[in-house]
Amino acid sequence: MRLFLDTSVLLSAAGSSVGAPRFLIETAGGRGWKLISSDYCFEEVQRNWKKLRQPPAVSARVWELLIAPKIELIPTRLVLARPLLFYKTKDRPVLVSALAAEHANQSFAMKARFSFYY
Repeated sequence: MRLFLDTSVLLSAAGSSVGAPRFLIETAGGRGWKLISSDYCFEEVQRNWKKLRQPPAVSARVWELLIAPKIELIPTRLVLARPLLFYKTKDRPVLVSALAAEHANQSFAMKARFSFYY
Protein backbone atom coordinates (compact mmCIF):
# COMPACT_ATOMS: atom_id res chain seq x y z
CA MET A 1 0.00 0.00 0.00
CA ARG A 2 1.21 3.52 -0.80
CA LEU A 3 0.51 6.28 1.72
CA PHE A 4 0.82 9.97 0.85
CA LEU A 5 1.92 12.01 3.88
CA ASP A 6 1.10 15.71 3.94
CA THR A 7 2.89 18.46 5.85
CA SER A 8 0.88 18.11 9.05
CA VAL A 9 1.66 14.39 9.36
CA LEU A 10 5.35 14.98 8.67
CA LEU A 11 5.56 17.83 11.19
CA SER A 12 3.78 15.79 13.84
CA ALA A 13 6.18 12.91 13.31
CA ALA A 14 9.18 15.21 13.66
CA GLY A 15 7.77 16.93 16.72
CA SER A 16 6.68 13.98 18.84
CA SER A 17 8.03 10.49 19.39
CA VAL A 18 4.78 9.14 20.87
CA GLY A 19 2.13 10.15 18.32
CA ALA A 20 0.47 8.17 15.59
CA PRO A 21 2.41 9.89 12.77
CA ARG A 22 5.78 8.78 14.17
CA PHE A 23 4.43 5.27 14.79
CA LEU A 24 3.18 5.12 11.20
CA ILE A 25 6.56 6.14 9.80
CA GLU A 26 8.53 3.82 12.07
CA THR A 27 6.39 0.74 11.33
CA ALA A 28 5.53 1.29 7.66
CA GLY A 29 8.46 -0.70 6.28
CA GLY A 30 7.61 -3.77 8.34
CA ARG A 31 4.03 -3.66 7.11
CA GLY A 32 4.97 -3.33 3.45
CA TRP A 33 3.74 0.24 3.21
CA LYS A 34 5.47 2.69 0.90
CA LEU A 35 5.51 6.25 2.23
CA ILE A 36 5.46 9.10 -0.27
CA SER A 37 5.26 12.87 -0.06
CA SER A 38 5.91 15.83 -2.33
CA ASP A 39 8.84 18.19 -2.41
CA TYR A 40 6.33 20.95 -1.62
CA CYS A 41 5.46 19.23 1.69
CA PHE A 42 9.15 18.75 2.52
CA GLU A 43 9.73 22.49 2.02
CA GLU A 44 6.72 23.34 4.18
CA VAL A 45 8.05 21.13 6.98
CA GLN A 46 11.39 22.92 6.98
CA ARG A 47 9.69 26.34 7.03
CA ASN A 48 7.57 25.37 10.05
CA TRP A 49 10.04 23.92 12.58
CA LYS A 50 9.32 26.86 14.90
CA LYS A 51 5.70 25.73 15.34
CA LEU A 52 6.78 22.57 17.15
CA ARG A 53 7.21 22.36 20.93
CA GLN A 54 10.78 21.14 20.84
CA PRO A 55 13.72 23.26 19.65
CA PRO A 56 13.94 23.50 15.84
CA ALA A 57 17.42 21.94 15.85
CA VAL A 58 16.06 18.82 17.56
CA SER A 59 13.16 18.50 15.10
CA ALA A 60 15.53 18.98 12.17
CA ARG A 61 17.84 16.25 13.45
CA VAL A 62 14.94 13.80 13.97
CA TRP A 63 13.74 14.68 10.49
CA GLU A 64 17.13 14.05 8.87
CA LEU A 65 17.86 10.78 10.68
CA LEU A 66 14.51 9.08 11.25
CA ILE A 67 11.87 10.48 8.93
CA ALA A 68 13.15 11.82 5.60
CA PRO A 69 15.12 8.65 4.68
CA LYS A 70 11.93 6.55 4.88
CA ILE A 71 9.86 8.68 2.50
CA GLU A 72 9.95 8.67 -1.27
CA LEU A 73 9.90 12.22 -2.53
CA ILE A 74 7.83 12.97 -5.62
CA PRO A 75 7.81 16.25 -7.53
CA THR A 76 4.94 18.65 -7.01
CA ARG A 77 2.54 18.43 -9.92
CA LEU A 78 1.01 21.33 -11.77
CA VAL A 79 -2.03 20.64 -13.87
CA LEU A 80 -3.28 23.41 -16.13
CA ALA A 81 -5.64 21.44 -18.37
CA ARG A 82 -8.68 22.11 -16.16
CA PRO A 83 -9.38 24.28 -13.14
CA LEU A 84 -9.26 22.62 -9.74
CA LEU A 85 -12.29 23.61 -7.69
CA PHE A 86 -10.72 23.21 -4.29
CA TYR A 87 -10.98 26.30 -2.15
CA LYS A 88 -8.02 25.80 0.18
CA THR A 89 -5.48 27.48 -2.10
CA LYS A 90 -2.47 26.55 0.02
CA ASP A 91 -3.42 22.86 -0.14
CA ARG A 92 -3.88 22.62 -3.91
CA PRO A 93 -0.27 21.59 -4.69
CA VAL A 94 -0.50 18.85 -2.06
CA LEU A 95 -3.83 17.52 -3.35
CA VAL A 96 -2.72 17.52 -6.99
CA SER A 97 0.59 15.82 -6.11
CA ALA A 98 -1.18 13.14 -4.07
CA LEU A 99 -3.67 12.45 -6.85
CA ALA A 100 -0.92 12.36 -9.46
CA ALA A 101 1.15 9.96 -7.34
CA GLU A 102 -1.81 7.62 -6.96
CA HIS A 103 -2.38 7.52 -10.70
CA ALA A 104 1.13 7.94 -12.06
CA ASN A 105 0.56 5.13 -14.54
CA GLN A 106 -3.18 5.61 -14.94
CA SER A 107 -3.80 9.26 -15.80
CA PHE A 108 -7.18 8.42 -17.31
CA ALA A 109 -8.37 7.05 -13.95
CA MET A 110 -7.73 10.36 -12.22
CA LYS A 111 -10.19 12.16 -14.48
CA ALA A 112 -12.86 9.51 -14.05
CA ARG A 113 -12.50 9.04 -10.30
CA PHE A 114 -11.99 12.66 -9.30
CA SER A 115 -14.09 14.46 -11.91
CA PHE A 116 -15.98 16.35 -9.18
CA TYR A 117 -12.78 18.37 -8.53
CA TYR A 118 -12.69 19.67 -12.11
